[in-house]
Amino acid sequence: MTSTGRLDGVGRDILSRLAAERPRLMATKSAIERTRQSLYQSPTARQWYGEVEKQANLLLDLPALTPTWVHNPRETGAAPLPLVRHPKSSDAPAAPLDIARLFCLRIQTLGIIWLLTSDPRYRDRAKAELLAVCAFPDWTADKFLVTAETAFGAAIGYDWFYDSLTDNERELIAHTIVEKAIQLGLDEFDAPRPPR
Repeated sequence: MTSTGRLDGVGRDILSRLAAERPRLMATKSAIERTRQSLYQSPTARQWYGEVEKQANLLLDLPALTPTWVHNPRETGAAPLPLVRHPKSSDAPAAPLDIARLFCLRIQTLGIIWLLTSDPRYRDRAKAELLAVCAFPDWTADKFLVTAETAFGAAIGYDWFYDSLTDNERELIAHTIVEKAIQLGLDEFDAPRPPR
């Protein structure tokens, strides 16, 4: 995309190679089916699935993230991935980067379980999370990493839940990703640089 929001020749070529079928980011229908088969055949895969399912079930009972999120000790103690730094206190205010990482983790955890089970509870909870983060006033903080990680989670949610989103929800999410992340990156590229 150019800074005016139009695709240049390279962008059109890249987009033309995307698979039409969703999901297509980090998961495909064939990969999901292979995973289901692994769950039948592998005790280790079933054990890992059980851990992810426990985390997803915990998320069903938690409210959606807010810009002023305070860590929930149940979530910070149970997160299966080391991406979310443990706060000094398990019930302390979350830093913007923690919120971005919790968002990514929540979308992926709920999404994986939904893609494998088709249980609408996980889909609906993930959609609520995605729409809540789109309503944040911005996705910025003192580091662009917050913006990038939030956009990553939103892109995964947009792709994995695409068929379950209304046209208005799809438009809102896509517009929010562009407005609160992509445009900020393009503006940074266009910003004048001091001479070296």
